[in-house]
This record gives sequence, structure tokens and C-alpha cells, in this order.
Amino acid sequence: MNTNFFLKVEAKYEFLSEIRNAVKKFLIDNKLNEKNIFQLISIIDELCTNVVEHAYFSNNDKRELELRLEIKEDKIFIVVEDFGEGFKGEGHSKEEGGMGLNIVRGLVNSLEIIVKNQGTRIEALKIL
Repeated sequence: MNTNFFLKVEAKYEFLSEIRNAVKKFLIDNKLNEKNIFQLISIIDELCTNVVEHAYFSNNDKRELELRLEIKEDKIFIVVEDFGEGFKGEGHSKEEGGMGLNIVRGLVNSLEIIVKNQGTRIEALKIL
């Protein structure tokens, strides 16, 4: 059983279903229960959707999204990374995306947002 997962895709809406399907297969292969699978897909979908909607503003940008998962014992580590404009802080309305990160915070045990020179890296931990 492989407890590490890595996926690099173009940060576009049409690839979100590919991400969900690949993550679901990985989680099923690692024998996670249905509740954890549902919650993890929701978390990852929200974080990846944020990259698609907020990370890249120029058509000239190389719109990359990287997703890493690692299962260790009863924990899963989630890393979503982009190379776009960088996180500008939480929004104050649903339209600005703040609500989605609050939902993610409610489903994980820790969440860290790391603003890089080029892009943002979000690291989350969920105890299974």
C-alpha cells in the first residue's frame, strides 16, 4: 500500500474532478472509512478550488497546482501549493473565499498558510 500521493496539474476548473477522483482512489486504496474520505475530499476540493479561483490572474502565468498527501499511522498530511500571486489574506465574504477556508479549518486539526515569494503553500493535518 502506497501511503504517499503526489499530483501536479494545471490549475483550471476542468482538472478539479480529476483531482477528486485520484484522491478518492488513493484514500480507498489506503482503506480509510467513508466519513474520512468524504471530509478529505471536501477539504482538498476547497483548497484546490481556491488555487484555481485566486492564485493566478494573468493568462501568461504557468498555472500549476501541486497536491501532496501522506498518511502516517492515524494522521494524514495535506499540502496544496501554487506558484501564483500569493495569498493576500482572508476575505470578508463568501465571494472572497474566506468562508471556504473557515470550513476547512473546522475539518482539520491544524492549518498553516505559507506565503512564498511566488505563490502559496497550505499545509494541513487531519487526525483520522
